[in-house]
Order: sequence, then structure tokens, then C-alpha cells
Amino acid sequence: MKIEKGRKYRRILPKLALAIFSAILSVILFDRCMGLAGFPRDFVQLAHPPGYHRPIRNLEASYEFRTNSQGLRNRETPLAKPGGFFRVFVSGDSFTEGELIADGNRWSDLLQARFERPGRRFEVVNGGIAGSGPMTYAGLFRQIGVRYEPDLWLIMIFPNDLQDTPLRIEKLSSGIYREARTGRISRLASRFVPHVVAQIKAILHFRNRNEQASVSDLKAAMLRQVEVGAVSRDRFETWLKNVPPELIEAADQGRFNAFTLTQGLLQPDLWVNSLDLGSDEARTRLANMRMILTDALREARTEGIATAVVYAPVRFQYDPASTTGKDPWSLAGAEIRPEWLTSDSNLQRELAKLADDLDVPFLDLTARFRTLSPEEAHATTFRYDFHWSDLGHRLVAEWIGQWLHSTRSIPGRSTEAHFEPTVRKE
Repeated sequence: MKIEKGRKYRRILPKLALAIFSAILSVILFDRCMGLAGFPRDFVQLAHPPGYHRPIRNLEASYEFRTNSQGLRNRETPLAKPGGFFRVFVSGDSFTEGELIADGNRWSDLLQARFERPGRRFEVVNGGIAGSGPMTYAGLFRQIGVRYEPDLWLIMIFPNDLQDTPLRIEKLSSGIYREARTGRISRLASRFVPHVVAQIKAILHFRNRNEQASVSDLKAAMLRQVEVGAVSRDRFETWLKNVPPELIEAADQGRFNAFTLTQGLLQPDLWVNSLDLGSDEARTRLANMRMILTDALREARTEGIATAVVYAPVRFQYDPASTTGKDPWSLAGAEIRPEWLTSDSNLQRELAKLADDLDVPFLDLTARFRTLSPEEAHATTFRYDFHWSDLGHRLVAEWIGQWLHSTRSIPGRSTEAHFEPTVRKE
């Protein structure tokens, strides 16, 4: 009986090996065909899908979300810059893209309107992507931003950009950074069938994004985090007790961004790490952020594009009402420190030093926000959502506009521009 089984296996094994070899060879050949057809070797999601439209009906605001042919939340703008124009490309996260703000009322729109005059041909292209960080800013500018032929690239940094910078990064042959691969199988697959792997990653990315957008039971989702050990049951029970029920209900209905509620529970030290840089992990992320920004800013200048960096403070750095323990972030469990209202954070100092090392104009908006009355400071953001309100965007546009009228001229790519703003370091 054993002899018969042995003979059977000896007959099957060669056929099985041949089938596996043929399958592997077919996948490799298919991958090469994908390459010839123009499929990318790497998946790096930068912009939104082109021509995308979705109505936003939020607890605190309603507007139409639309993207242009480049996947940016910006009007359709010709890539080729008309003669005599001074064009600015702005990069940033949701505070730049304009979360909860209708088109025309975002700081980038208002900045353009501020400088548009007869004889002044000034244009701002909004390249902000919600939920992104410096790695996306640099990659998107390299792939899309430079095609707009900007004279100035202005990057707005928000504190949680640090948390949106991966701990492990790698630089692709295209010059774009991405999160480094982990796992031997993943590295081998990416080496031999890169186009296939890239498409699988793209499919999984958009499937996961759609699943996250359709979450309809926030309590159940957070309870699963308890079950897998990501958070203690005591913390979950405290979270459930403190978070306003109307916010959970609105999140379940798709009328409120649950980021504040989930991250306050899952990452209570998010703002401590972002502002104070008090952990080894935070310092590693900072080093990666510095590397990405340094490469990107230097490359832009070698191409004749002027650069500038703006730091936008979180409301815990200027709004006294946000540090009383009644802010949604505090109710969700995040640690908020009152001393942030009056002191400069370690992140601010590091960004100022980076700008100085690179001789890049740097504007820190914190001092300007702190000049506001407590009532005005509180009104710069929405009541529940921590993004800027219409007032916040108007003030930011005004302050950046004033800064652009400073004493040091920015050398632009265009020599025909009728109007070129100036900047200085602050």
C-alpha cells in the first residue's frame, strides 16, 4: 500500500512542479506585458480620482466636493501657464484642501482673489490632499505640481503631518518617497512582478477606503479594537461615557468625520508626539519628514521654482477654550496640554531650523492666531470639527497675503509676470 502511494506521489509531483512553474512564468510574462502597456511599477496614491464628485452633508457644513482632471480639488486650470502669470502651487493636508469649506471660500481661493487686479495676473492652484503628509506633498508636486509650471511652491505644515510621515520610508527610482515594504515575500513579489503587485495594492487601497467610508457603527468598530487588544476596555468605557452621543450618531450617518473620536481613543498621545516630539518614534518620523522636505525643496529650486513653508498651528496652541477638557479631542481621550497656548513647540523650532538651513522663507502663523480675542480664536474652527471655519480661512489668507508683501523678492520662473509677491522669514 505504501509503495503504491509513493508511486502515486512520484507521478503527481513532477506535474505539480510543472504547473507551479508554468503559473509563475505566466504571471511574470503577464507582468512584463503590463509594463509594456504602461502600467506603473509602483502604487503610490497621491491625488484623488480625476473628475470625482460627491456632495458633503456634514453636521456642521454642506458643500460639493469636486476634483479636476488631475485629481485635485481645484478648478480646471490649464497645465501650461499663460504668459504674464505668476502661479502659486500650494501643498498641504485637509487644512489646505479645505475640509468642510465650499469652493471659493478656502484660503487658497481668497489669496488669489486678494491679489487679482487689473494688470496683476496671479493664480493659486490648490494641491491639498486631506489625510496626507509631507511624503504626499513632495510626490504629488513632483508628479502633478510641476506640470502647472508654478513660480512658487508653498507648503503648509500642520502638526499631525508628523504622524502622517511613516517610520520607514524608501525612495523609488522616480524620486518619490513611499512607505518601505516589510516582509520577504512582499519584497520578492515587488521585485519580480512589480506591475501586478502595484495593481493589487491599488485595488486593496480603494476597497479599504470605501469600507472605511461606509462604517455605520462607530461603537462596534471601537469595540473591535478592544477585542484585538489595541485599547483597554476601561478606556473604551470612559470614551463611550464622555463622547457626545450626537457625534457618534452623526458619524454613523456619515455626517461627521470620526477621526477626532477614533484617534482620541486609539492615539491619546497623538498631539503630544506631534508637538513635543517626546518619543523615539516621533523623532524618527521627524528625521524622515526632514529628509523628504529637504530633497523636495532643493529639487524645486534647481528647477527654478521658488519655495516657501508655512506652519499652521492646531487650535490647542491658541484657543483657550480648547484646553478646558471639554473639547471633542479631550472628551475622546487625547492628552491636551495647557502650556501649548503660550509656548513654542519643539516641532515649530525644528521646522524653523530646517527652513533656515535651506534658506527657505518660513512663516509661523501661531503668533498671529494668538493675537485674536478668545471669542475670535474659538470661532476660527468649527464647534466639533477641528478644521478652520470660514473665518479661519479668511484670516489665514489675509496673513499669508500680508507676508507675501514683505521685503525680499522671490525669484520666479516667469520673467514676464506683471506682479510678483515677496516673502520674508518670520
